[in-house]
Amino acid sequence: MIKLYKNELLSGIDSKNLLHVSIYIKVIPFVILIFAFLAVLPTYSSLYFLDSEIASLDFKIKEKERLKPVYQMMINNLNIGNVGMLPFPARSKLSKDKIFDLFRNFTQIAEENGMKGVSIQIKMNTLDGESKYLVTMMEFKGEFKSLRNVLIKFFEVPYLERIENIEIVQPMDEKLKTFRVVCWIATT
Repeated sequence: MIKLYKNELLSGIDSKNLLHVSIYIKVIPFVILIFAFLAVLPTYSSLYFLDSEIASLDFKIKEKERLKPVYQMMINNLNIGNVGMLPFPARSKLSKDKIFDLFRNFTQIAEENGMKGVSIQIKMNTLDGESKYLVTMMEFKGEFKSLRNVLIKFFEVPYLERIENIEIVQPMDEKLKTFRVVCWIATT
């Protein structure tokens, strides 16, 4: 059996080489650690970031694939037509001699849709010959759910230029609401 002692192993190495070996043994682990911190860890963190981004995009793609039949069904069920469109007939003007028919015409529209015509007031300064429009305030009584249909029917009147204001009042002692509608009527 061969017994080697420490001094016998190091006896063949001169002290200069021994110094180099001890420096290498101490420096090489630090170089490996620095390499790991400067090269491996940033690469690993960027790969982790890319993996999380890929997972997020994958989730979004799968979600869109699951929702694609719903989108297709909605597109197929979409009926592009005149459903829900307000009527816009060709515009005309009301002659001054038919102004007194206004109340009867608008009251008839209101009654057909479940409301009652109460009054109509014409702004006197719009009755002169220079004004192109006749500003009127019409008052109706009825339920709120009827107002939508009445307004839609009002827009079918060819000489109604615009509705300027709608005021809704509900007196304390009455069940029905009062609607005051300010309209501009195109006149000749």
